[in-house]
Amino acid sequence: MYCSGAESAVVVYSFGDTKEKTFKTKLTPIEIEAGNIPLDASENYDSSGFEVYFYSPNNRRWARATVLDYTITGYYSYYNAHTIGLWYCNAPDYQRNEDGSIVTTLVYLDTLQIDTSVKCPKPPEPAECKAHLKILHGGKILYQDQGKCPVNYKVNCDPCPPNTIRCVEGGKVRCVPCSEFLNPLKQITSKLKQINNG
Repeated sequence: MYCSGAESAVVVYSFGDTKEKTFKTKLTPIEIEAGNIPLDASENYDSSGFEVYFYSPNNRRWARATVLDYTITGYYSYYNAHTIGLWYCNAPDYQRNEDGSIVTTLVYLDTLQIDTSVKCPKPPEPAECKAHLKILHGGKILYQDQGKCPVNYKVNCDPCPPNTIRCVEGGKVRCVPCSEFLNPLKQITSKLKQINNG
C-alpha cells in the first residue's frame, strides 16, 4: 500500500515502448498491481500454474486440469452456463480452433474452484509478453494501462494538507503554510509601492 495518510498520490510509470506517463489521485492510500504476462494471457495467468476444478454441463462431469491460465469467453443460455478456455501447462497458448478462436468447454461458474497449491511440472518457456499496471483504492480500480514489457513505476506521495506548500529541505519534506510566503510578499509589495510613490 502506498501514500497512507497523504493528501494525494502520483504514479509515474513507463512501458518498454513508451515515454513516462503520470496518474494522480486524491484517493489514498493506493495499491498497485503490475507485472508481465504472455501476450494472449488474461489477468488469471500464473507462470507456475494452478489447478482448476469445475462441473461441465456439456460433458456432464467434473473436470480437473492444471493450467497456466483460464478465461471466461462467453455465455451459453441453453445450459445457463458460461464457456471457459484453458491454457495448459507447457503449451505456448490456449488451445485454438482452426479460425483462431479459443477452444472452450461449458462451466457452471458457481462450481469453479482454484487450487494454487498445485503447480505445473516445469515452468513454461519464456514467451513474448505484455506488461500491465493497475492502480486501486479500497479494492476498486482507479486506473489501468498496458504496453510492451517491462513496466517500471515510482510513487510520490504528497503529505501536505490544503493551504500549505511542500518544501524539501535536506531530503525531508516540510509543509509550510501558504501564509508564511504570502504575508511577507504582501509586505514587500506594499513597501515597493510606497518607494515608487514616495
